[in-house]
Amino acid sequence: GHLLALYVEEPPPALRPVAEVLEAVHSQGGLCIIPHPLAWLTRSLGQRTIERIMTTGGDGVYFDGIEVGNGTFAARMSVKKAIRLNQERYHLAEVGGSDAHFLTAVGSAYTLFPGSTADDLRRAILDKQSKAASGRHPSLLEIGPGQVARQAWRGLTVTPRTLGWGPTAKSFVKRIFPFVR
Repeated sequence: GHLLALYVEEPPPALRPVAEVLEAVHSQGGLCIIPHPLAWLTRSLGQRTIERIMTTGGDGVYFDGIEVGNGTFAARMSVKKAIRLNQERYHLAEVGGSDAHFLTAVGSAYTLFPGSTADDLRRAILDKQSKAASGRHPSLLEIGPGQVARQAWRGLTVTPRTLGWGPTAKSFVKRIFPFVR
């Protein structure tokens, strides 16, 4: 699944186990945020993965925040559960992000925090003083059917080109049907 790495100088390893990426980001002093958690329509970290890291993580293997405000349709489908789990179990800093693949979606979700600088945001996440907020979500009609179709095509073809079609298809099936091994 996806992971946001903030405050890093070197890109973390791609297409690696989440624990390895978390450790690489934290070794640089970076922060790790779970984007669009539990969203099954996109490459998201699922509840089992999040809870495994939360209970068995070690030095450098932990999350700093969770995106409970996200401008995408896929994320909005699972946000209530993500908020509930964070309040009841995870207790991670809350953040919001537009995840804007379209210009009209910029600002559809964002993070509120005391201050105005990148350092202020970092401190707010570490101190759990950040909050997710929502702006206006454009309709699919406002975005435009052509743009939506192009983005859907990119989403279906970029990952398979990187991983191969077999692993990509298996990953998608496992997200929809978690009992499949």
